[in-house]
Amino acid sequence: MNGLTCYAAGIIAIACVAAPGAAWFAFVPATLLTGLGVGCIIAPMSTEAMRNVPRHLAGAASGVNNTVRQIGSVIGAAAVGALLQGRLAAELATGKTYAAAFTATLHTTAILSVAVLIVGALACLLLRPRAAQPAPTR
Repeated sequence: MNGLTCYAAGIIAIACVAAPGAAWFAFVPATLLTGLGVGCIIAPMSTEAMRNVPRHLAGAASGVNNTVRQIGSVIGAAAVGALLQGRLAAELATGKTYAAAFTATLHTTAILSVAVLIVGALACLLLRPRAAQPAPTR
């Protein structure tokens, strides 16, 4: 869950820094935070997916896991791209400059991304295995 939280914080930081006149180096801390969050998500996720797979099925299970992860990434990137394009067109139709329209679009997209990460973090909390309760003594 720490990876999801770190990733969400990085996206929020990017959205806060994003402005038409922002310098490139202002994004470095936010992108480092986002990258740290992604790094804390991918390896543990793969470990958990493979934890209980029998040895003789490990290769196939790893291939399925990686294929599903990459297909999900492609679908997610396409959905975010479509959202960006649609919002950008709507913002430009209001007469905003391209820079202002892109910044507004980025903020809208960041809200959606953070909402998905929050739902993921909450799912991790709710699905976390409970510690076994000791049997009552008599």
